[in-house]
Amino acid sequence: MNKSSFMSRASLAAMAIARQRPAGLQTRDAADAPTAEQATKALTELNRAFAEFRTSNDARLTEIEKRGSADVIVEEKTKRINEALGSLDGTVKDLARRLDDANKAREELELRIKRPGAPAEDPLADPAYRSEFHTFLKRGDVERGGLLEKRAMSTQDNTEGGYLTNIEVDRELARLQRDMSVARQEFTVRQIGAGAWKKPISKSNANSGWVGETDGRPQTDPSDIAEVNIPTHELYANVGATQTILDDAYVNIEQFIAEETAAAFEDSEGSAFFIGNGVSKPRGILTLTTHDEAAGSRAAHGQLGVVVTGSASAFGSYADKFMDTIGYLRGRYRQNAKWCFNALTEATIRKIKDDNNAYLWQPAASLEVPSTLLGYGTVVADHMPDIASGALPVLFGDLRRAYTIVDRFGMRTLRDPYTLKPYVLFYVTKRVGGGPVITEAVKAMETSTS
Repeated sequence: MNKSSFMSRASLAAMAIARQRPAGLQTRDAADAPTAEQATKALTELNRAFAEFRTSNDARLTEIEKRGSADVIVEEKTKRINEALGSLDGTVKDLARRLDDANKAREELELRIKRPGAPAEDPLADPAYRSEFHTFLKRGDVERGGLLEKRAMSTQDNTEGGYLTNIEVDRELARLQRDMSVARQEFTVRQIGAGAWKKPISKSNANSGWVGETDGRPQTDPSDIAEVNIPTHELYANVGATQTILDDAYVNIEQFIAEETAAAFEDSEGSAFFIGNGVSKPRGILTLTTHDEAAGSRAAHGQLGVVVTGSASAFGSYADKFMDTIGYLRGRYRQNAKWCFNALTEATIRKIKDDNNAYLWQPAASLEVPSTLLGYGTVVADHMPDIASGALPVLFGDLRRAYTIVDRFGMRTLRDPYTLKPYVLFYVTKRVGGGPVITEAVKAMETSTS
């Protein structure tokens, strides 16, 4: 099969399998579950692409051994197949996530059905409030003494400008953010009503022990307890629309604002969750003080244990450093451990073999078993650093226990028809925080010579 025909087929397959959602706030993940035909087609294309990649990369490596360098055509072909392989792998992971979301949505629906007549979850779910908020977005009208005004007074929200969005818009924004954000899919996400999330955690494993029936129970040493404090920070987006769009009765303005806001938030959030400095933004998991695991002691609480690759630009040709990374992670965190890196790093890792000439990276066997690296699942996150001297391009561990994202309930929307006429701007703000929690639950690989 020639290169162009393979690339065309792979591209068409990825496009055919790509997700399609109907517009509107009533979209449910349960209705968007992948079909058996989609899953079968995606998995077939992925494994076929990997077989083609193996053949091409083996030819490239053989030429390097014989001649010291690979033929330019072979090198380019391997690169293109590798890129197509990454795209198809992403499609399979998306299908798997959608299937999981659909199952959770069905379970949630079943629970609601079993609780008929339950009170509304929040005043913002009131249809009358939703109607007033819709009118506010369309025309800027706020009824004097109406629900919007009362709700703003009760929360002191209008003093900061804008009104709280109705609960359906909040839910849609949360769903869209999760769809777009790998961090929100893999890290723990919590909703809070306060300005910060606090949790006491043990810095050691000294909080339990064996005692006799009548023996005393020694008090835990306070020095072994640490409090994780994750404050929220204000995140904003300016969404613009023409008055013509707002006047169109068929335009779902709430959906439009949710989609535009989610897209604006995704990049800022994603960057902060991985590399944020904690100043007016979340602290990223990669900003912890690093500790070389080969130094003879484990990283302490609040430190990020790292395995140094010995090269500023690569991981070596074999599995040694990856095996070391797995070994340094405590067994209790391996059960739910995953590898995390960006697409360029994954493309490099896909070329690495072990001592038995077997590739470390393997494609998904089913939607329940995603692509793996040395038997552990993989996550591709755009905001992970590229391979470079002193960089941390690879994470491995239980990501959910290692990092927590907190969202303060309630998103405010301020309508501004004056600043940029003839456009109407919607200034949307929410409060988001994030920070490392159990730091020993994750390790990193550092591309460095020392």
